[in-house]
Amino acid sequence: MREIVNWKIPSSSFWWAAEFVFAVAFISSTAAPEVRAQKAAQPPNACGQEIADKITLRGFRLGTSPDDYFHIPGFKAAYEKSKAPDPEIDIFRTRDLGLAVVHSWDPYFEEIQATPELKELIGDVSFSLHFYDAKLSTIIISYKEFETPNLLDFQKQINQTLGLPTNGWVREHLGAASMNCGDVEITIRTGRIPGKSWYRDWPSIWIESQSLAREFDRKFEERKKAEELAKKKAEEEALEKKRQEEMRRRTLRP
Repeated sequence: MREIVNWKIPSSSFWWAAEFVFAVAFISSTAAPEVRAQKAAQPPNACGQEIADKITLRGFRLGTSPDDYFHIPGFKAAYEKSKAPDPEIDIFRTRDLGLAVVHSWDPYFEEIQATPELKELIGDVSFSLHFYDAKLSTIIISYKEFETPNLLDFQKQINQTLGLPTNGWVREHLGAASMNCGDVEITIRTGRIPGKSWYRDWPSIWIESQSLAREFDRKFEERKKAEELAKKKAEEEALEKKRQEEMRRRTLRP
């Protein structure tokens, strides 16, 4: 679902659809522990938590409260809306577990562009912010006006910008690499996939709090098991009721 052609097409119905599909794909992959377990082996820990704690992407920092971003026009309304149950969008019912997601198309784009400080900070990026229990747990930044010639160049610039070690990256393929830094997993993508010249996406960086992800997975699994037990109990009760009804029909009452 991530493989969408021409992501750099300007605003249009296709552009909105591409962003929507991206959101569904990401929510699906992070919401289901079964999918998370299928990821490649985790890269080794390349740096300590003291470095991870300093990572800030366009003013966003893991562990912060949504209140810290309510100064962005429309952000508060988007956050509150993302917490409300919506079975058509939230197919995994992650909102019931405390997950809320704000995307860059949710706040008021025109007002952001009209505010010089905000335009400079986030006017040239697309973002998705995942809050778990009112703490920022995942940050995804896609750079709409930046192009990188290759993965090594992207790694070098990210290292210099965020103060990361140069030897900590584990390459997934020629267009993506990951690094663990304390509690944080960092993934960068060039927006290109080897052998698929038709694929075109923006360069992006994803950072996630692994402790918050594990806590979410635990709650997800607990609910899943509880629902399975409840379903099994209901089925057993229905069978017992059916058995008793059959016995009643077979028993003569003179």
